Order: sequence, then structure tokens, then C-alpha cells
Amino acid sequence: MMCRVIIIGGGIGGLAATLALRQAGFDVQVFEAVPEIKIVGAGLAIWSNALNALQQIGLADAVQAAGKPAAYRVIRATSGEILTKVLIHQIGNGEDTALTHLHRGDLHMVFLRAVGESTIQMAARCVGFRQDDQKVWAQFADGREVQGDLLIGADGVHSVIRQQLFSTARLRLVGQSSWRGLAQIDDKQLMEGGAGETWGIGRRIGLIPMSQGNVYWFLTKNAPPGGGIEGTALEKKQRLQAFVQGWHEPIPSMIEATEAQTIIHTELNELEHLEQWHRGRVVLLGDAAHAMTPNLGQGACQAIEDAVTLGQCLKQTEDLDAALTLYESGRIPHVSRVVEDSRRFGEVAHNEASPPCLLRDEPFQNIFRSIYMEPLNWILRHNEYI
Repeated sequence: MMCRVIIIGGGIGGLAATLALRQAGFDVQVFEAVPEIKIVGAGLAIWSNALNALQQIGLADAVQAAGKPAAYRVIRATSGEILTKVLIHQIGNGEDTALTHLHRGDLHMVFLRAVGESTIQMAARCVGFRQDDQKVWAQFADGREVQGDLLIGADGVHSVIRQQLFSTARLRLVGQSSWRGLAQIDDKQLMEGGAGETWGIGRRIGLIPMSQGNVYWFLTKNAPPGGGIEGTALEKKQRLQAFVQGWHEPIPSMIEATEAQTIIHTELNELEHLEQWHRGRVVLLGDAAHAMTPNLGQGACQAIEDAVTLGQCLKQTEDLDAALTLYESGRIPHVSRVVEDSRRFGEVAHNEASPPCLLRDEPFQNIFRSIYMEPLNWILRHNEYI
């Protein structure tokens, strides 16, 4: 009988899996590479599909209390003109649909309080694993080996576990760069409908009001590999300010109010499709299995869904291979569509040959419906657990 589970990665997916597997009756130990827990990252979206999954592990109320609900999403032109306004309850399951914005660090702390820090071994950098028919051993940089019955690779985009499990798996750059930051802005500076995005040609910026007077923002722009990496923090911030010169307020003021050293820059990528997520006693979860672009706000949401589904599959049968195959059959087709829809959103929104932001009224709304509303409608209506 399987009883001990090793989780590599103490992020959102790994901690969600910890709670789900504890509920299923397993002994779980988490190993995290960083030496100490720090509040890192920027903001993220938790849609009702993830809130439904969080309800299964008893965290939905705590997550909603830590965040700020969103009632609508507005898309603007760079002049400030409203291109479209979408009420959140009109998406997916109607009145049951909810969207909460919060800092990634606040979400992480909700999980940490529920899991207990003693469950996590810090400064434990996993470098690989070995397994046989009966057990699996996680191998660490300090020479240790830890034995378990199942190993879950929840170690993110650059997963060590994935690299050993599926050595041909590749990350693909999508030709866009993203900058993210937090700013303190007086609510009076936010235009009505401040929660939303402003679209230019080949670039767009999102403004997301959060709790405690913070505004999370992101700027995504078409860029070649390495674009925007060079220069000091101040020079990078000045480059961002040039990107949005002449755009409506409070966009310029928001970037000005952000400390240059805190701005996060990443090149957007996605993981090429994997036909399976497990071999033997090792399985992948979250970004390690299906890293995606952030366009639909589903990265963390899908990791949470993975965790809850995996817990339910393992609870259903003591046959490990059958449980992991069931997990794959329930998740891979679903997540593959989310990855594709998220990529398509970015391709259409950033199209410089036919910029959707130059269209008005019904043409823009048709485009937005096809790349945003319809995918989210499908995601929020198809999150049933096995």
C-alpha cells in the first residue's frame, strides 16, 4: 500500500497537492530549493474554477479573504476610450462565476498557514531521482536521498524532475516579453473600470487593483529573445515608460510610482505538449507539466485543479499506475486546450499587421469574445473533478 509522498517544489501547486493528498490519507513531505520563504512575485488571478477546487481542500474562503474581488473587466484604447466592458458574472456559469485578484505572496502564505512550515524542508535542491517497482528516491545536491512511494514534480517551468522524466521536452519562446510590478496609487487616480487592460499595437498593459491600496500591473510586448533584458533597473524602467508614452492615465503615473528594483521581467514561454505526465512512481503537476502563457490568468488555477484531481485519483484506487493514468486522462486534454487558447489570445491581441485595438464597436467585441470570453466560458464550465 502506498503511503509516503515526496513533493518537489513548495509553490502553489506543490502546497495544494500537499493538502489534497493529506485529505486522501497520505503522509506528505515537501522539499523546496530556496533557503527561506520570502514573499515574491506580483499579482495573479484566481477564477471560480480554481475557487471550486480550493473549496475541496478547505481554502476557498481564506483565499477570497486575502484578495480583492473583481466585478468587471474593461478593455481600453491607449486614449482611454472603452473598447469593451465585460461583467464577470456574465462569463462561464453566470452568477456562480467569481474572480479574485491577489498578490502571489499572499496566496502562498494562505497555503503555508494551512500546510504548516514544518512540512517543508527548505534549502533542499533536488537534482534527480531513481526508482524501481516498489519505491522512488529523491536525490539532493547535498548528497541525501529520501525514499517514498510516489514523487510529484511540482518544481515549476524549469523542472528538474521533468527533464529527467522526459528529456526531449522543450520550452518554446512565444516572442513576447512581460514586465510586472506593484504600485501604490490613490483609488481616485484609477479610472472607472480601472480593473482591465489597455491595448496598443503589439503591446498591452493591465491594471489590477488589489487589497491594501496596491495596484498590480503587467506590460506585455512583442519582443525578440533577450529583448529588454540589458541595462540597469532604472534604465529598464525608463524603457517601459517610453513604451507607454502618451497613453492614458494612470498608466504613466503607475509605472513612475513603481520602484525600479522591484519590476520583474520575463520572456513568455510555454511547454511543448506532453503526451503523458508520469512514468512509474513519478508524476508532474502544474508548470512542470504544462507551463503556459499568462494571457487567460489560468496558470495558478490549473495547477490547483491538477492538485485536487490528483488527490481524488489516488484516493480512488490503490493501483498507483491506474490512479496516475486516470489523472492524466482527466487533465491532459483539458489543460492542452487551455494552453492553446492562452497562446492564441496573445497572438491575436499582439497582432501588429491587423491590430485589434484599432477596431471599434462590434468588430473588436467579436474578436474579444472569440479569444477571451469563449475560452473562459469553456474553462469555467468544464472543471469537473473525477
